[in-house]
Amino acid sequence: ALAGSAEAVRHGMIVTTEAGLKVRVLAFADGTFRVTEASDPAAAPRSYMVVADADGSPQFASNGGSASLTTPHSRAVVRLSDGQVSVFDAAGKPLLNEYVPARRLAPVTIATFPFNMGTPFDA
Repeated sequence: ALAGSAEAVRHGMIVTTEAGLKVRVLAFADGTFRVTEASDPAAAPRSYMVVADADGSPQFASNGGSASLTTPHSRAVVRLSDGQVSVFDAAGKPLLNEYVPARRLAPVTIATFPFNMGTPFDA
């Protein structure tokens, strides 16, 4: 197994898990995040749901077990071992917590439009 790693990128970070999955988290100025999990996030299909470009200026940090992006409004944390994503408000209250054992991404077609349906979260 590889060691998980994290690197800062413009407006966010890319975490590579121990299994090689890449989790890209991009921050927006309003405190929201866009999360993309793929072998190559740059080549992931364009989202029909997220049409704005990331414009946040988060603080990046990594402590060897996880990596985080912090904005004045929120914080996203990604665990390096398995890519689990958690998001907290400015006071540290959990807003969502990915349930990793149920992670799956399955293509579906809705009214002739292809979508990827994905991961459940605890919140």
